[in-house]
Amino acid sequence: MYVREEAVASMLGAPLPAPLPKSAEPQVRPPDFPGWVFFSLVDSPGGDIRHPANGDTNFTSTCSTLEELAEVASRLSSCVAFNTSGYLKHRLQPQVHWRQGGGSCSWGGLYVRQDVVEARKLRKPTEDGRLDPCLRYFQLGKTRLLAARDVDVTWLNDTYLMRIPDPAPTDSDCGAPEPVEVVKLSHVCWLELTGRFNGVGPGRYKCAWVLRWARRCNVPELKFSITLRAARQLCTSLLAVSAEVVPEAKSGKDSVPGDGISGGDIPALGTVLGGLVVTGRELRGRVGLGWYEQPAGFFQVPPGAVYDVEVKLWNHDSTWKSGLLFKELLLKRVEGEQEQEPPAATEGLLQDERIPGEEEGGDDNGESEDDDSEEEVDEASSYWDGDPFEIHGLGF
Repeated sequence: MYVREEAVASMLGAPLPAPLPKSAEPQVRPPDFPGWVFFSLVDSPGGDIRHPANGDTNFTSTCSTLEELAEVASRLSSCVAFNTSGYLKHRLQPQVHWRQGGGSCSWGGLYVRQDVVEARKLRKPTEDGRLDPCLRYFQLGKTRLLAARDVDVTWLNDTYLMRIPDPAPTDSDCGAPEPVEVVKLSHVCWLELTGRFNGVGPGRYKCAWVLRWARRCNVPELKFSITLRAARQLCTSLLAVSAEVVPEAKSGKDSVPGDGISGGDIPALGTVLGGLVVTGRELRGRVGLGWYEQPAGFFQVPPGAVYDVEVKLWNHDSTWKSGLLFKELLLKRVEGEQEQEPPAATEGLLQDERIPGEEEGGDDNGESEDDDSEEEVDEASSYWDGDPFEIHGLGF
């Protein structure tokens, strides 16, 4: 319904709003708040505080502006950070594991309490507000993305999907189990996980998700895809910025070809480089294997090029899905012929195959609270072997 402004003013006694300016200068970055340090276009995954009124992890239901959000964050003693998307944090990941992305706006990012920045000796933004170059380095060259920390998981809200401690951790090089969180699928219709590998150099690669299936898993099928999101020329000097970068495309419809790179051999951005569909029968054959690597497809990077690729796992049908754990997404260089698929599952179940929180004789629709432990995987060396400034197998 449209109502004349004069009628609103006369009936409600409210003054008419001031007319909007014909033109306004765009806001380059969000405002500064005393006691908080702003880090542009990054976020620390996990550690979200639940709203005391509605239990939601997003505070935009009661905070309509950043100023209101900052005021609420300042009142909560447990809050160490908040982002421009409306999430308040009670803990932060090590800075090398912060992820790129600032939400839906171009100037999004993360506010961190000043005393936390000083106590943890975080690398502050540069004078022009950009991310420290050392942190930009750690955004490249990752070949292992943890599902609970490095992957975009739709409906990861501690109700439909949630972070839980790894029920079957593997031993690290030091002999002790590595403290890793995993993502548990409780119940959801729209299932989607998306990871991104940046700076992949020439060669043939395989992507694989590390999954674990429960006895009563009812996922009818899983779809996998590997999509080209950016392409640029391979630079011979380490960490040098490429002079020619093909703009990123959000979809195949708006994609543009990579002309000028490696003789124009680059496909259009948004092109699906690889992928497959795994049926429910094949998936049920994995019950009893514990953690296993599920291939997501293969792709090739031509000589002289560097790719940024997006790897997605999804099922968008209307059925409620449950009984699945996601641990990590792996990128592996393939030498020679294509690798063989993992062997079929053997009869019987492992003793620890039941997913935590799953009760006998019913569906797993329970909730699990976020792990508040301060233990975090803060060794950047988990992505590299040897010299931390040598990226293996990625063409740098």
